Amino acid sequence: MTSSRLLLPCVLALGAAPDAACSLAGDDAAAATAPARSTASATDPAVLIELFTSQGCSSCPPADRLLGELPAAVDGVQVLPLAFHVDYWDDLGWRDPFSSAEWTARQNRYAQSLGAGRIYTPQLVVQGGRDVVGSDRGGAVALIERAARAPAERGRIGATATTGGDRIAVSVEAALPSRGSTRADAWVALVESGLATRIARGENQGRDLMNHFVVRRLVKAFSLDAAGPRRGNVSLALEPGWRRDRMGVTVFLQDPTSLAIVGAASASFRPARSSSSPD
Repeated sequence: MTSSRLLLPCVLALGAAPDAACSLAGDDAAAATAPARSTASATDPAVLIELFTSQGCSSCPPADRLLGELPAAVDGVQVLPLAFHVDYWDDLGWRDPFSSAEWTARQNRYAQSLGAGRIYTPQLVVQGGRDVVGSDRGGAVALIERAARAPAERGRIGATATTGGDRIAVSVEAALPSRGSTRADAWVALVESGLATRIARGENQGRDLMNHFVVRRLVKAFSLDAAGPRRGNVSLALEPGWRRDRMGVTVFLQDPTSLAIVGAASASFRPARSSSSPD
C-alpha cells in the first residue's frame, strides 16, 4: 500500500511475534529537530503520556512526530511525553537502538490493566488509564483534555536535577492524594530528544527518522503509603554519546495496582556545584 495517511496500528496478541505485514508505510520526511515547546504554566494540570513505538515499525513515524508536537497542542495543560521503544520489532531487519525488553514488559502490563489483552505499535497511553493509536491527533488531544479535567484527587510530586560529569542527581519530593490511592511509586525518567537515525534495513529502510522524549533511564525513587510525604534521591548514569543539552527529567507517581498516574512533573535543572574553590 502506498498511502501515507492511514493510521492503522500493528496489533499483537500478548506473547505473539510481530507480523511485519500489518504495518503501513508512513511519511518519509523526518520531524523537526526540536519538539514543540509547552505554553502551559507550572500551575496547570499535568498529564503524562507514554508512546510505545519502534523504528522497525512503518506505522510509527507519524506517531513519533506527533509526540513532539503534543506538548504545545493543548492549552492550559502540562503535557509530559515519554517515548518507550519496544524490542519486539528488532528481529525483522532493523534493531532499534533505543529499544528495550523493559519497555516491552511495561507495555504488556498496560495491556493487562487496560483489559485489551494485546499490544500494538504505535500505542499512546494517557495518564496510565486510557490508550489511543499514537498517530491519532484528535484522539490523543481528546484523552489529554479529559485527563486534565478529571475530578480525581492528584498527588504532589516535584524534583530538582543537578548535572555533573557523567551523572545526573535527582532529588524527588512527593505525597499521595488526600483521597483515592493509598499507595504509589515515585518514578524518575531520563529522556533525550533530537535523536536522528538513518534506517538501513527493515520496514523503514532508507528513511531518516527523528525521535523525541526517548526514555534513556527509568528508575523508581521510592514507594509511598498513607504515612505522609517522602523525599528521596536518584543518581542517573549518562552514556558518553548522549547529548547533555538535549536531556530532560520527568517524575511521576503511579499506582502500582491500577497503573493510574496520580501526579507528574518536569524536574527543574540547576548547575552542578564547582569542585574547586578560590585560593
